[in-house]
Amino acid sequence: MPAGDYYSVPKQMLARAVSRYEELDRVTMQWDDAVRRNATAVGGESLAFMASLAYRQALGAGAITWEASTQTIRAFVKEQSTNGDLST
Repeated sequence: MPAGDYYSVPKQMLARAVSRYEELDRVTMQWDDAVRRNATAVGGESLAFMASLAYRQALGAGAITWEASTQTIRAFVKEQSTNGDLST
């Protein structure tokens, strides 16, 4: 699917992700390796460990949505003090 296209039904998105599992796994592993390699170069193994955890926490602390009517990507920070619900 070309950049800018979107899925009108979540089932389509999930089916596409499943069909591309090996590719997506490879790309994410390459990204993880780059984060660890860069952090190790700057501050050693202990920084690499902390950077890896912090990166995952930062990704988990947000939600990214697509608004089809305006062709806009929106990012939201989840509330972190209770259950991570976007509405609180």
